[in-house]
Amino acid sequence: MATVHDEQTVVTVRCNWCGTPVEAREWETDQHHYCRRICGKAWTTYLQLGERHPNYTDGTSRGRDFRWIANAIRMRDGCCLRCGNVDAGESGRALHVHHIVPEETLRAADEDPHDPTNLISVCGPCHRTLEGMAPESQRAECGTESPEELVLTGEAAAWIETFDKKYKVLNVAPDPWPGMFAEAQRHLADRD
Repeated sequence: MATVHDEQTVVTVRCNWCGTPVEAREWETDQHHYCRRICGKAWTTYLQLGERHPNYTDGTSRGRDFRWIANAIRMRDGCCLRCGNVDAGESGRALHVHHIVPEETLRAADEDPHDPTNLISVCGPCHRTLEGMAPESQRAECGTESPEELVLTGEAAAWIETFDKKYKVLNVAPDPWPGMFAEAQRHLADRD
């Protein structure tokens, strides 16, 4: 494009996140522009959180953040807490991460359903067995008397710290400019 177009075809556009003026070639004005790398990271983080995640449908997609927490739970437990299996069953897949108190119940009470003290690693057959039990019975079946026994420590806690640092980019980036939200809606509409 640079060989076909005159070098003087530079125009000023806004940073997609903070609105700072950024110079771009005329033919690149419909692309995303950022004044700094952290603005680009803030933009992509914004588009991946919660309802804005492309896999989110009717509140059922847990998104990328649950995968990080689930891996930390598997690190903490190391095996099925009910029977001691180290994988999910015949397939050899990773252990399931089970919510002791159901997600819907905690969301209705405005509590975090992915709190590590509410999550345990179980194999597939044990997961099906635990689903119909009361939380106290589930803890008894898995040998945990109280939620305090399920607090993350060591390598699992370090894993979550890494995750937290990754998503704190929204806190350290400059504030978004008001037009950014309209731009985000356009971008999300294009993605559908």
